[in-house]
Amino acid sequence: MSLPRSKAAILERFGDRLQADRAKHAPDWLVGWHYQQVRAGKYPADYPQDFTRYEGPADLVRWFNWGRGAPVLNYLPLDRLKPLIEQAEARDRSVLERLGIGVEPPVLRAFALLDAQDYLFPRLYPRPERHRLRRVLDFGAGFGRQANLLLALEPGATYVAMDAIALPYCLQHVYLGALAGGLADYVEEGRFALDDTATGCHHLPTWRHDLLPDGYFDLAICSQVLPELSPLLAVFVVELLRRVLRPGGVLYIRDHGAVDWNPSGIELARYLEASGFWLEFRPMLRDRVDLHGLPRIWRKPEA
Repeated sequence: MSLPRSKAAILERFGDRLQADRAKHAPDWLVGWHYQQVRAGKYPADYPQDFTRYEGPADLVRWFNWGRGAPVLNYLPLDRLKPLIEQAEARDRSVLERLGIGVEPPVLRAFALLDAQDYLFPRLYPRPERHRLRRVLDFGAGFGRQANLLLALEPGATYVAMDAIALPYCLQHVYLGALAGGLADYVEEGRFALDDTATGCHHLPTWRHDLLPDGYFDLAICSQVLPELSPLLAVFVVELLRRVLRPGGVLYIRDHGAVDWNPSGIELARYLEASGFWLEFRPMLRDRVDLHGLPRIWRKPEA
């Protein structure tokens, strides 16, 4: 396990690994980001349009502060959410203190609400023990927030953050290292291995997807990521997740849906169905009215 590196060191190591792996593992279509809206200048001025740069832990404050403009919406029962929110907020506050940075309480609480919702949705209804969600792949993991409650509430859990973009990868390195007291990072260590004994936080660039074992994960998370990929990359991700999820495994997706926000142009639901996934849960909600981002749970068949 490794503690977070300095701001220059982790960005430099990320670039070195990418160049070393490029010829064999990292074609351009796999390591780019299809962000039509950013290229069109439709994001606020404080949105970091250059995702190739990382300026240090202060960038984590900027990422948190993007939540200022998002509506704080919830329809889930507060008696189930409140303890999760309080725990997620306390753990994030501890991480930020350890890193010597701070975020205003309303912003911290807004992200804690998202964490609580995302933890609860795949676990809302009873499930047999074989469907327990302890091995989790977070694809396009943002700063790694999905690890917060998982590591606190699922003893022996395994969390893998996966990304191909420099800024979020570096933020994941810093946040997860502070949250878990260290992480096994391919970029840092030059190696990566998962087996039945693996626990804690692990970190892998997307271009080394070949290192993920077949049928390993109970849950794959794609939060606000799939519509932002190129059509080629979005299809690739669906195939990757189908390979690495165990039979009966869950694909949890939360975004604004194909109608409201779909730069990739892919008809995701149709492609998931064609790939063998079946839709298990989709609440009849109004996006940005009842909830910020629509959750869907797709399941890989057991046989």
